[in-house]
Amino acid sequence: MAELPNALKLYLVNSNPSSVVSVNPINLTVNSPISPYSGSSWITPVWVVSRTDNQRVYVLDEGAGTVSAINTFSDTVVAAPASVGVGANFMVYDPNLDRIYVTNPTASTVTVLDATTDTLPATQLAVPNPVNLAVQPPYGGRFYVTNAVLAGTAPNQRVTATVTVFSAVDLSVMTTVPLTSLPRAPGCPAQTWSELSVAASADGSRVYVGNCDAGNTAVIQTSNNTELLAIQAPNGAIPAAYLNVNSVSQSGLNTTYGFSPISGPTITAGMSVTISGMRSSGNNGTFSITAVGTGTFTVLNPAGVSAPGETGTGVALTPQSPILVLAGTQPSN
Repeated sequence: MAELPNALKLYLVNSNPSSVVSVNPINLTVNSPISPYSGSSWITPVWVVSRTDNQRVYVLDEGAGTVSAINTFSDTVVAAPASVGVGANFMVYDPNLDRIYVTNPTASTVTVLDATTDTLPATQLAVPNPVNLAVQPPYGGRFYVTNAVLAGTAPNQRVTATVTVFSAVDLSVMTTVPLTSLPRAPGCPAQTWSELSVAASADGSRVYVGNCDAGNTAVIQTSNNTELLAIQAPNGAIPAAYLNVNSVSQSGLNTTYGFSPISGPTITAGMSVTISGMRSSGNNGTFSITAVGTGTFTVLNPAGVSAPGETGTGVALTPQSPILVLAGTQPSN
């Protein structure tokens, strides 16, 4: 949905069945469906944004791979849609530069559309698996693209998460910020905007990334484009899994524990596990499970020690998975 800044119309896109309609918020009446451009059809409309002058809204159709400009007075598509590639599923309007940014994880592109004209002239940038994008306030001098690169096959896929920082002046890459990379968490929608949701603070000093697979929110300092910290999401309401730990082995930075379940749900990669009762202190602690095998699980633990006769207990919890990050302004007194 997207509401006009003057609050006179609300636009809704529906991917199934495919439709684009406007609603009059004052009396809650629904207007006639908006027809696509002559000779084309709505296939999978997934996103809509409004221009700040109230005169245009833009509809992204993932199935058609297009962005259409709609006149808000007549609710008609005013020009042939701009091509952004099939699979594009997220877009942002930048009022500072009068641009639209569109991410396409399928084609690994970000398309920059010039919204000063209804034909929407496009510049396409090659970006690995872009899923979300935020423009840096207050002037839009940079934009931050989150990338989720998948490797392997289900159910053992891993996600390499990064943020690519672009200059909005010349559309060049300024730097890439690495984030936590882990096995893909069950329930996290792969290759969609909610896998790595991103938002910028109103003063432009921070960018926040909700990392669904890692279960945390990264805080990036924009003055030097580095990650300050990753705030772990609180644990969910899913009951804990209780384990007997009966062996331990160390390989490089990873510790693998042998275990048998006592009660609770089946453990999976991405859960947080607290190990206690082991004779070697380096084997105790709270870790994120990176892999689960038959009777074993592995964590990142550089301090782990291979030792015979190690036994203890474990409690595994399922963290929440951030899928939407919003940044607002602090009200003044």
